Amino acid sequence: MHVIIDGYNLLFAVDRLRPKSPPSALEPARRWLMRQLRERHSPETRITVVFDSRQPTARPRDDQFGIKVCFAQRESADDLIEELIQSATVPAKMMVVSNDNRIREAARRRGCVVLGCLEYYQPEGKTPKIAPSQQTSSKPEMVSPEEVEELLREFGQPSDGQAP
Repeated sequence: MHVIIDGYNLLFAVDRLRPKSPPSALEPARRWLMRQLRERHSPETRITVVFDSRQPTARPRDDQFGIKVCFAQRESADDLIEELIQSATVPAKMMVVSNDNRIREAARRRGCVVLGCLEYYQPEGKTPKIAPSQQTSSKPEMVSPEEVEELLREFGQPSDGQAP
């Protein structure tokens, strides 16, 4: 599974950043996010986090947790995420996390798993819920037993009281 995350969108959604946060709050918030992501995913999961950037020298990099961090410069983070979605060779094995309608629609059209930020980020170690409506695309897709196993390894078994 390749997880693509709209970085600032998620940080604002989980209240780690606010519209009036000073620029000095950005780097600590990004570091916090990287730690959270590594704790939530197995080392085999490919994770790409995309941030907007006004610094012309910001380059894509792998952080200390093995997460690819991209800073959109000549385009918006939304544009860059859409490019990543369009270039996916197996979009059904891609999860896109954003509250941005444009990104969500682009991901749905390609058959990606789409989660809103709060659907994805469940505090206190809760696993994300993937509702059937979030997995729909223009054509029905069958999930192989191998894909089911991979998703269960990544997100865990449903707990009592949760729908499977």
